[in-house]
Amino acid sequence: MAVQRAKKELPALSKELKLSHRRGDELGSYHGKWNGYKIRIEPNNYYTSIGIRVSGDPQFSAIHTGIAEKKLEMAYLFQFLTKIIIKFIPDYPVVENNNPKFSFEDPALDKYFKDRRILGERGKDNTRDAGLQNAIKDFLKKNRKAVRNLVIGSEVSCSLWVGSSSGRRRDYSVTARQARHMLSEMLPVAEAMERAMRF
Repeated sequence: MAVQRAKKELPALSKELKLSHRRGDELGSYHGKWNGYKIRIEPNNYYTSIGIRVSGDPQFSAIHTGIAEKKLEMAYLFQFLTKIIIKFIPDYPVVENNNPKFSFEDPALDKYFKDRRILGERGKDNTRDAGLQNAIKDFLKKNRKAVRNLVIGSEVSCSLWVGSSSGRRRDYSVTARQARHMLSEMLPVAEAMERAMRF
């Protein structure tokens, strides 16, 4: 069981990386510095379990949200039913995202990141940085099948799938091996983001 492995392994990884543990749900969360970056590991966080915070503000966000192939998964149903239900509640407070959308001017990246927003005047230039785009594409080439949700912005963060492509389900308990691997895989993207912000 991934939960049992996580309970055993994550405290050891935390000690090795000198992370602090915060109580919360069953497994809590881990925070600290690694390779000069602030990191977090939230084993039970559905949306982004593992994150690397970049220095500075890239002034854009690009978000990929994975949907299971099993149509009866709650997350899949919730995403589509919410829009329908809200239409029948006249006073439902809808939060509009008024930040402008952008294009990477790369069809593969635009297709993958459905939610792309400019958050400041330097954001558009940062999204067009060839080094950053190549780092993201390299990451996706190696990790696309493992990653469920991916956020690129002030933090490079992801959550993971587990299982085969025909029967995907969410692994709510990120193990130490997964966390270590994904931190190493996301690091080049964080580094490319910081280089892009220097120009």
